[in-house]
Formats: sequence, structure tokens, C-alpha cells
Amino acid sequence: MLRPATFIIIALIAGLVGFVAGWAAIGAQSSKRAGRVVAVSWGDAPHTKAYYGAFVYLRERSQGYSVRARVYLGRDGATFHDCGELGKVSTPAEAVERWGKIDWRADGVQIGSGTNRFFLARAELEKGQ
Repeated sequence: MLRPATFIIIALIAGLVGFVAGWAAIGAQSSKRAGRVVAVSWGDAPHTKAYYGAFVYLRERSQGYSVRARVYLGRDGATFHDCGELGKVSTPAEAVERWGKIDWRADGVQIGSGTNRFFLARAELEKGQ
């Protein structure tokens, strides 16, 4: 029969192993998410600074990547406008080159540059408030 001290030591070691494994798994998931970010920028609303958050990210596909975007309303992340797929690219570097610029203007937000542009009107954003 095991002594109580041995049982406590085994339980502590098992708990520590579980904690380290969980911590490593969460860290790996966060790194993977960070690697999918193309661009992030915050824009002002009439009543609050940095209220709108444009988030451009990658979704891996069988051949290359889909570039997608969301514009968040508020910092809590509960409400957002899904811009959908902006385009397809072969590499993350190409995504940054084509879609990495976010420009907040008086009439809305423009994502991308040159022929690779997506525009979301401020009036459309304010409907979601």
C-alpha cells in the first residue's frame, strides 16, 4: 500500500506534467494564429478612439492561401463585419504585399493597394453599432 506522501508526490508530478503539456499546446496554437496575420489596424469612430479594428488574415487552402478580413466594432470582439475573401495568394509574403495596407478614411476603410483593394463604407460599419 502506498504511503500518503508518495501518493501526493505522484499527484503533484502528474499535475505538473499536465500543466506543462497544456501550456505548450496553447503556445503552439497562439504562434500558429500569429503567423496567419497579414495586417491589423484600429480606426476611430465618431464617439470613440480606436473603436473599429480591421483584421486581415490568411486561411490555408490545399493550394496556397485565402486572404480574408473582418472589421471589429469595439474592442471586445463580439461584433464584427465579415468582409469575406479578398483574394488568393501563393505565400504569406504575397498576402502582405497585396493586402497588408489598411487606410482609415473619413468615408470608410480601404484594405489593400493598387488593383487589390477592398473598401468598406463607414455608413455600413455604423449600421452594426
